[in-house]
Amino acid sequence: MSDNCKYEYRPTIGHDAHGKPIRKSFYGKTKKAAKAKAEQWLLDNAIAAQTTEKLSAPLFNAVYDDYMAHKKATIRPNSYYQLKTQFRKIVEEFGDIPIDKIKHNDVVKYIDKLSETYSHNTVCNVKITLSGIFKYAVRCEYISSNPVEGINFRAKKGAKVKNTYTLEEAELVTEYSRSHPDGLAVDMMLSYGTTISETLGIRYEAVDFADKTIQIREGVTAVPGETVVGSVKNKYRIRTIAVTDETLEHIRRSHEQHPEYEYLITYADKDGPVAPWFFRNHIFNPFMIDMTKHMASKGHDIKILNPHELRHTRATLWIEQGVDLFAIAEEMGWSNLKMLREVYGHPDIRKLRRSLFGESP
Repeated sequence: MSDNCKYEYRPTIGHDAHGKPIRKSFYGKTKKAAKAKAEQWLLDNAIAAQTTEKLSAPLFNAVYDDYMAHKKATIRPNSYYQLKTQFRKIVEEFGDIPIDKIKHNDVVKYIDKLSETYSHNTVCNVKITLSGIFKYAVRCEYISSNPVEGINFRAKKGAKVKNTYTLEEAELVTEYSRSHPDGLAVDMMLSYGTTISETLGIRYEAVDFADKTIQIREGVTAVPGETVVGSVKNKYRIRTIAVTDETLEHIRRSHEQHPEYEYLITYADKDGPVAPWFFRNHIFNPFMIDMTKHMASKGHDIKILNPHELRHTRATLWIEQGVDLFAIAEEMGWSNLKMLREVYGHPDIRKLRRSLFGESP
């Protein structure tokens, strides 16, 4: 202490573990000067404490919880559940780490590890999902940049090959579906490429027998303990599809059995929407088993496809038949031709020559 600073000011700056006041001495040429030093010190330390608190980023788990609460209000229930399921493994990897301590190289190693086991599409989805939470953290100013950006990878496991029916097989399965008591859903999915969710969400009131169309407006999804009827996947999936007389007759026969029912697809004399998991286990799978046995008795060896492969079959057959790509995209509910190009884009050179140059086959 300088000889000129003879005045002391001792404010309480905190308390110890037993609640006893902790005091600190400040000196000045006057009591006012000593007090001013104390106030400045308290102000400086308060600012430092706030800065430290701001820079102390939360754990990945905490940011994940906030992010999921935000997403729950903006996406469909089943999408939220799928996102939550996908995040489970990510949380196991990063959960207890402060989010600002997770660096680009940490994420690269994690993505590389996934690439050893999972397909490209699966790893890509995980990467997109992981990036979402880091983008949220950037918006919250927990971190300054997204560590997922700039990561490229090549999965060692190839994408799962989707099976399809030939045109002849598809016609046989469709014909059989129209004679089977639980075949209406297969008729819809194989003939028009509707998804499970869309098929289960079709109400009788959406069928226009005069115009031979069906409106696709709703989808049925399932989360633990609940079956949810809501909007379809996106705005492009809201559409009106053209259907044939054969399908309309199939719908008429089904409706005559239960005219009081609201939905096209029901089960065991119970009205109301059918959950996708229930549909798979109690309607679709038994139908497929019946179909293969029936076809085998007729000398046809037809494999069992899953519901998405029926949709894939329909798009593939339309492309092979030369149906206008924009018409296919409209009927299937795609926003543009990118999906057709990426998934079904196997050009037939002979067809290209006929289309571009008018050459004969």
